[in-house]
Amino acid sequence: TLYLDLYIVSPTHIIIDPEDFLLHLVEKVNTYTDIGESVPATLTYEILSQWPPIEKNDRGYVFDSHPRNIDDLRQFETFLSDRGATLEAVVCLKVGEDELLGRLNRRAYVEGREDESLDVVERRIAVFEEQTKPLLDILEAKVDVYTVNGELPADVVWEEVKALLSPIKEKLS
Repeated sequence: TLYLDLYIVSPTHIIIDPEDFLLHLVEKVNTYTDIGESVPATLTYEILSQWPPIEKNDRGYVFDSHPRNIDDLRQFETFLSDRGATLEAVVCLKVGEDELLGRLNRRAYVEGREDESLDVVERRIAVFEEQTKPLLDILEAKVDVYTVNGELPADVVWEEVKALLSPIKEKLS
């Protein structure tokens, strides 16, 4: 997907609907996601480095849900550097635990996702608290970190995210 001439990369969507050449790696990913654990950074970036659109776009990227922990950040910075890119900003969607549980429960029911049982979702929330929250402090020392109320309706959240990304894209142009 393109927005503001930036390619939006969602490793989760790549994994949910993978190209045939990635299937063997996705099986490895599922061993982690099925129990609510973070996917090791080396595996995530092995997938991203083989995904063709990453190499085709020299205008910039918006990464959805990455980096997720300190090891992931190291891999992410190397990944960007290898492509002549840098991390410019982070947008963090803030959603309370009750809302998160409700949304993921609905998504599990509607989409039939086995990786979103209550136990797995609770583990994911714990992993976020243990691994991702501390990462935000590190990122704040490096780049602007913007927080958006993720409990608002999706279209309102998207408008806020676009408003944050527009000046960043202009600065990079």
